[in-house]
Amino acid sequence: MTAYLIKSAICLILLLAVYLLLLEKENMHRFKRFYLLLALVLGLTLPLLKINIPVKHESIPVFHQMDNVHILPYVADNITLQPKSSVIITSPTGLNLNDYLFVGYIAVTLILLLRFVINLSKILLKAYRNKKIPQGNLTLILIQENIIPNSFLHYIFVNEWNYLAGEMEEDMLIHETVHVQQKHSWDILFIELLKTIFWFNPVFYFYKKAIQLNHEFLADDGVINSKQDIKSYQYLLLAKAGLQSNYVLASNFNYSVTKKRLIMMGTFTSKLRAIIKGISLVPVTLALVFALCMNAEAQQTLPQETASSKTTEIKQSKDHPPVTVYRDHYDADSVFIHFREKDGTQYVKALSELSTKQRAIFAHLTKKYSITPKRTPTINQFNSWKNASTYGIWLDGKHIKNAELNNYSATDIVLYYTSKLYGAAKKGRTYSYQVDLSTAEYYKKEKERIEKTNATKTRADFYAIAQH
Repeated sequence: MTAYLIKSAICLILLLAVYLLLLEKENMHRFKRFYLLLALVLGLTLPLLKINIPVKHESIPVFHQMDNVHILPYVADNITLQPKSSVIITSPTGLNLNDYLFVGYIAVTLILLLRFVINLSKILLKAYRNKKIPQGNLTLILIQENIIPNSFLHYIFVNEWNYLAGEMEEDMLIHETVHVQQKHSWDILFIELLKTIFWFNPVFYFYKKAIQLNHEFLADDGVINSKQDIKSYQYLLLAKAGLQSNYVLASNFNYSVTKKRLIMMGTFTSKLRAIIKGISLVPVTLALVFALCMNAEAQQTLPQETASSKTTEIKQSKDHPPVTVYRDHYDADSVFIHFREKDGTQYVKALSELSTKQRAIFAHLTKKYSITPKRTPTINQFNSWKNASTYGIWLDGKHIKNAELNNYSATDIVLYYTSKLYGAAKKGRTYSYQVDLSTAEYYKKEKERIEKTNATKTRADFYAIAQH
């Protein structure tokens, strides 16, 4: 969840930055409205998408010894093992930090949701309790309060005395009518709901500000197209600057942005410029998709069957020295895991009894391994491995000097693989690649061992420290 929230925030911030840099000052308000709403949807959904890109990697024979995996065979003297059953000593339970954070999040969200419902109810009750004048697809609500016109959904709220006396500025009514006709209130409800759910992410507050400003641009355009008198409308805006509605969710004349609105009225964006701006957003969107969704399946040379990350929760016993073991095959009913909690609690379970998540940790114990087909190197490859500064050589499972390859030819090798060394694996070594070579005799021996292992069911006990 944390990774999702971080990716989502990054995506939303980048899309908003693109809007502020490329679009906000352009007179293409319908497209800008579409972009802002789409940006919110993309910011919330892109981090959820995963597009796997298969990366071809070099195969490694399954009988390769894993030097960095320590699994300790262990038979307990004080615990009786019973197949298909478990001996469990319960450990104390309690709330952890994540639980408290989750409870806190739910509490704040419920409070904000209640406030959202109250604000919505206030407006709807105001519309229900006062006089109504239907006008086509909108309704004028006449109220006693001395307010400037503002709108919400299909309602336009106006002062009753000003309207009946004919002192209501026509431009202000046209402005609010545009808000109603273009259904701007639904945009506000959407962003307010997101603010309620993601209250800890301030980027949604900036999105609301950008959406509301663009709504004003759209409504201003509606007035200008209707009256064709920009100057008189600009004077009206200046006269009303600073006034605002008492309703959080209602569209109204918020004149803190009057300067931007006045400047926008004199801005012209050609169709060609608008098209170029729109096309320029395509690479930005694609870049976000690649950055947030693409998931390479392999980044370096990997073995065909590996215990790698799935054994990260298996820790070595303090009572037994670490030993490196070959990966053997066991039947799920024949493997017993001795768990020890951090508080000393111990219990034993058969591998077949573990949950799906737990079984995944020990999955390598029950896998049957395939045999890698033979592969002989070229003469050029074989000769290049004699360079000790680049390659470390293992022949039939033993580390040898590069010069010893002079005693062999390329045809003596029936299987090879190379792996690049990173991090701790490269520490203390002058070479960058490890090359594992197998002669025909060694290959035959390991093939027979694997075939025998796959056909054998062996009882085994393993010791693990349970991590929670």
